[in-house]
Amino acid sequence: MNHTIKYLTFLFILFLSCEGPLFEIPKEEDITPPLVTIVNPADQAVVSDTIQISIYASDNTSLTLVQLLLDDSTVMNLNTDYLDTSMAPYEYSWNTANYSEDEYHILVAKAVDSKDNENQTRPISVLVDNDDNIRPTGVLLYPFNGQTLAGTINIFAEATDNESVAAAIFFINGDTVAVDNDEPYLHEWDTTEEFDDLFYVIHVQIIDGNGNYMILGPISVYIDNDENVEEDNVPPTGSITYPPSSATVSGTVDIQIEAFDNNQIAHVDIVIDGSISIRDETEPYGYSWNTTTATEDTDHFITASVTDTSNNTTNLMPVTVFVDNIEEPDITPPVVVLTDPAASQTVSGVVTVRAEANDNQGIAQVVFFQNSVEAGSDTDEPYEYSWDTMQESDDSEHIWYAKAFDTSNLTAQTQAIAVYVDNDDDDPPTGFISQPYAGQTVSDTVEIVVSASDNVGVASVEFSINGSVVATDTDEPYSHLWNTLTYTEDDEHVISVKITDLAGNFVNLQPIAVTVNNDQTPSDDVTPPVIAILSPVSGMEVSDSVEIHIFAQDNSGIQSVQIYIDNSLASTVTDSPYIYMWHTYEYANESQHIIGATATDLSGNQTSAQSILVTVNNLYLGVVENLSVTQGVSELLLNWESPYDAEAFRIYRDDAFLAETELTNYTDTLVAPAVIHCYQVSPVNHLQIEGSLSSSVCEKALLPPPDNLSGSANQNSITLNWAIVTGADQYKLYRDGTDIYTGSNPTSQDTGLAYGTTYNFTVSSMDLTGDEGPQSDPLAVSTHEEVTAPTLVLTTDSTLFSLSWTTINVAVLYRIYKDDVFLADVETTTYSDTVAQGMIACYEVSAIDEHGTEGPKSNEECATSN
Repeated sequence: MNHTIKYLTFLFILFLSCEGPLFEIPKEEDITPPLVTIVNPADQAVVSDTIQISIYASDNTSLTLVQLLLDDSTVMNLNTDYLDTSMAPYEYSWNTANYSEDEYHILVAKAVDSKDNENQTRPISVLVDNDDNIRPTGVLLYPFNGQTLAGTINIFAEATDNESVAAAIFFINGDTVAVDNDEPYLHEWDTTEEFDDLFYVIHVQIIDGNGNYMILGPISVYIDNDENVEEDNVPPTGSITYPPSSATVSGTVDIQIEAFDNNQIAHVDIVIDGSISIRDETEPYGYSWNTTTATEDTDHFITASVTDTSNNTTNLMPVTVFVDNIEEPDITPPVVVLTDPAASQTVSGVVTVRAEANDNQGIAQVVFFQNSVEAGSDTDEPYEYSWDTMQESDDSEHIWYAKAFDTSNLTAQTQAIAVYVDNDDDDPPTGFISQPYAGQTVSDTVEIVVSASDNVGVASVEFSINGSVVATDTDEPYSHLWNTLTYTEDDEHVISVKITDLAGNFVNLQPIAVTVNNDQTPSDDVTPPVIAILSPVSGMEVSDSVEIHIFAQDNSGIQSVQIYIDNSLASTVTDSPYIYMWHTYEYANESQHIIGATATDLSGNQTSAQSILVTVNNLYLGVVENLSVTQGVSELLLNWESPYDAEAFRIYRDDAFLAETELTNYTDTLVAPAVIHCYQVSPVNHLQIEGSLSSSVCEKALLPPPDNLSGSANQNSITLNWAIVTGADQYKLYRDGTDIYTGSNPTSQDTGLAYGTTYNFTVSSMDLTGDEGPQSDPLAVSTHEEVTAPTLVLTTDSTLFSLSWTTINVAVLYRIYKDDVFLADVETTTYSDTVAQGMIACYEVSAIDEHGTEGPKSNEECATSN
């Protein structure tokens, strides 16, 4: 049995070795989508005028479609059975002036290959900005309204613009006193040169590079340079200018403070997380903070207070920053794509192979591979390799791809492309006669225009009339001016063209025949012209300005076309195209009008077109969309989207007209907090025709934060008080950003806090429905240092009892108890007492701080006198 199995196995192996494959491996199906990238513009770019949108697309087989979608509408559609990738990059000229100003528009590119595999780019957003109509913004930092000034001070303004700030112009009492073109924008004002004991009005005009401007102020200040100056009770001002709030910081960070005062700054105190306190007494005020000693990956709180020489103090707005000193490992590979040459491109001579590579950390190098063998590398942008195709076999195919290595040694590889080397030019040129066309009747001097192209270059284009060479052109555009007056009238003449390339290859284009007719107006012309009204069509409703299009043709030529409205001559047109712009605004709505036209040829023959009847309807159909109302403190901010032809907008509040504006936003400051108002907006066109009202949007203004937030500490408790806000139903109190109290009383006690710690408090107002307004400026309050119990030691010498105890740092006084009864208060840490012989005495000691807070008692010590 075993011998039989071995024999059969041997025969089966022998059969397999002698026969071919029992099955065929099918060709692998092409499932690789094409590669498509929008090369220009970049995401979030600001564009204007006409720009070239460039799309790079390639495939391992061939492309059949490249599409460009702009705001979900197809604007470019290259569709054929085989798309020539040598045309890449595919470009589209986009006139941004035809699109909404100051709005983002979405671009998406799509590519499809011959196997219907498709791919598309991620959407990119670009902002159209053809007209700079955005005003600059700014703030008058110093001095502030109502301030009393003396000596020489700096008027200081801060200004920004979406493009650039041209100048800051300083005015005092309406007179220009200075112009500053560079940051910081300031003017040094010597108040001693002004009349004393008077008020002066300051304002600053900020102007951008396009003439848009904004007025800062006006503010009123009082000049008092007399020696007998009243007591300074004006607090200083300032801000933490760096780092910005919510910033991520690492290493050593320079905290920067700006501080101003009507007299002089004494010092600036900087507090980090309520514990690290630094005092800076010299300008510029700041502190170099080593964040490596702070808790990693945690928010940290920076506060500062400014004190002037009169001991007036202001707590500045705090900032929160995130400390991140430990760099996360890079796990994101680079992105790389071959941009040149294109897939399936035919190349010759020296070719530059280019790649685009990007990475979140940085590109170390790009390595180029030819036929899977490393050809070269580049470490700097642009990433390129120069390939001399003369060293390759002619008419050969080569596979190229590139690898990108980032600084973390992560890699990415492009899709491989095939290119063909063709250094021996044996391809003839191609072309066609684009003008005139076959069968055309020509006269006078005619320009013969030829479109010619070649894979390498066109050397010359030769023009022949009736078989005789008449001209040769070597430069684009290829053309010849043919004087037909020297040729037989009313005969056909043959135009032929020969195109020769740089290698001597040539092609003879298909000849065309044209008829020469220089006698345009025969004396026996009795043929009337043909005329028709193309648009508008009869029965149509028209509005605004309407183009009336007329078709007119004649065997000899059209002299004029007359256009009539209600049988009255409106216009005479002598040149084609025959178009008249009819302004319908002077006619009543719903009125009907007859349009007629008459054509006259060069011999005076006339024909009238069939008249048409149209109805004028100039109702304005524009509608405001996406009206939104945003809550503000004692104000409501309206924003909306404009129809394309609106020039103004009318705003209605609670069904009553409120205001008219040319902007697409409006701030209503004439509202009471917590009262609901409903708004509608209608557009108005350039003829002052008002469109329909928008949908109604309702909202109410927010309550302002309470004023006069104050706090007082008692040991580890803090009591907060604030002013009552009219219309407020409740208040919400926050400690370091966390709400700790909600109620109707304008006071709250925060207990159980940490000793010796600074806390920041804010408070907000809430209306009857629970809508909360903004929080107040923060108030920094510190709890007292903890008063601990001292350790008591008792020694005796007969009837003399000597007490000593440990020092408590915060103590200003120590209280001694004998047999639980107050004995004495002392400022030292020792005390002596005399006890009658044979008597027992027990002692305890407590510490008292500067606030009068008494801490716990010490250990009890007892002894007997002898």
